[in-house]
Amino acid sequence: MTTEAADPLLGTVLDGRYELQAVLGEGGIGRVYRALHLKLARPVAIKVLLDEHQDQHDVQMRFEREAKTLSALSHPHIVTITDFGVDGVPYLVMELAHGREVEALLQEGGIAPDRALRIFGQLLGCLGYAHEQGIVHRDLKPANMLLRQLSDGTDHLEVLDFGLAKFVAGAHAASNTKVTRIGTIVGTPAYMAPEQVDGSDCDGRADLYSAGVVLFELLCGRLPFVCNEASEMIRAHLATPPPTVSAVLNRPVSERAEAFFARALAKSPADRFPDARAMRAALNELDPSDFVRPEPRSAPRKGESTAPTMLAKGLSSPGGPPRVASPPTSVLWKTPDEWRQWSEVRGPLGLPRWILLIGALGTAVTLSLVLTFAFGSSEDPNVEREPQMEEAAVPWAVTPPLVARDRPEPHDPWVDALPAELRSPKSRLDEGRRLSRSQIGSLRSFHSNNPRDARPLLLIARAYVAKGWLSHALPMYEQAYQVDPRVRGDRRMLSDLVRIAAVDTLEEEGGVAVRTIYGEEAIPAITEAIGTERQAGKRERLERLRASLH
Repeated sequence: MTTEAADPLLGTVLDGRYELQAVLGEGGIGRVYRALHLKLARPVAIKVLLDEHQDQHDVQMRFEREAKTLSALSHPHIVTITDFGVDGVPYLVMELAHGREVEALLQEGGIAPDRALRIFGQLLGCLGYAHEQGIVHRDLKPANMLLRQLSDGTDHLEVLDFGLAKFVAGAHAASNTKVTRIGTIVGTPAYMAPEQVDGSDCDGRADLYSAGVVLFELLCGRLPFVCNEASEMIRAHLATPPPTVSAVLNRPVSERAEAFFARALAKSPADRFPDARAMRAALNELDPSDFVRPEPRSAPRKGESTAPTMLAKGLSSPGGPPRVASPPTSVLWKTPDEWRQWSEVRGPLGLPRWILLIGALGTAVTLSLVLTFAFGSSEDPNVEREPQMEEAAVPWAVTPPLVARDRPEPHDPWVDALPAELRSPKSRLDEGRRLSRSQIGSLRSFHSNNPRDARPLLLIARAYVAKGWLSHALPMYEQAYQVDPRVRGDRRMLSDLVRIAAVDTLEEEGGVAVRTIYGEEAIPAITEAIGTERQAGKRERLERLRASLH
């Protein structure tokens, strides 16, 4: 990989519009840069094809044809391509998506089955859409998937690099170059379908095989085939039967789960699911309990307390979610849904039995521990309650009225040198993680000592949006604008304000902020929000806001 210091493209401007500022990463096909759209002062991501894929005579023609097809893709779980061109090198311009690679999550440890199934459902949704457009990904893997947390705590998946492998393969095939180069043309060996390996024509079912490998890894924490050499991995995909999930997890799983993977990882495309829609239908038949089979508990000995068992029975319901009567043994397996369900049932149903158990144990230390289990920790973001305004906004609880002013050229505040105190909270927010109260307090302190820096206010606003505290995020954004009107170049500020204006109780205040800070510049963002909003009431409020700007 070319190091950033030695990269000859850094600092160059492509087609007079895009200034390449930093290297974000590199794959088998191209190198990705953080860039600045000079006319819009907006950060974007640009993928430049590697040198080895640029020496074909027909590369420009094929690139433009394929790029037009890819840029037509419009799906919530596919990173959008906004522009393309050839300026010495072929390049694609994409939205600068924030989030963590699924690959990074896998490296950190296991993923709860219910979370893995939800993520996989989103993956199948975007695959089905792309396949209907005639586009096959061909290099599906966790490193090409970004995951971020929405304000309600749910995961949102975005997939990169749709169809690029096909373009590069076609360019090399046109010049009789071997196209099965491992990790670049056909795909990444660990996730390749057998037909990709032997050079056969492949369709959407090759993506479904790769997707099955991804889900196997999400649920089992390892790949179906573990090999030291790429050639061994290729042979395994071609001829070795995949292991059962129960064998890898070393515990029994349901027959329907095993049947799902047997079909997903079938060697012949004809034996797999015919399309993503069919695979998703089969996925919907699975349940997290298909993969989590606790050991049967022996009958209690005479005199043994049965309070926890009674509590567990009180939580069960036909067809309902899996039981979470007691906290999971590992925090890796505790999901936001489990925390919420645990907190909902702990009081009226669980409290008397816990009190009896505490009495039996008979120590103040045990009392403290059990109450922690029963009532949760105040640091857990899913049980944290929205604070009163004076608590959230001190020392700027009373925000000055928003004043209209001449709009200077917008400026992305994050391209400037970032003080050390702001790096960690920004990184956490960029990764889709929430800030604790103490971290938000540190941002307030930093702003008090640096009142002309609007960036801590922007971070606090983002932190509040992540928690769903939209009424508190609004004055933070307004004050950031008062401190420095140029911060309207922050890529998150406009989308968050539009979201706030769509809320019934915040329509008037949010609308004033959008009109004052952005004016007609906000119309494209509002139009985009209207197109993706599912709630009729929010769409109506956004349409009123858009009409007020014309």
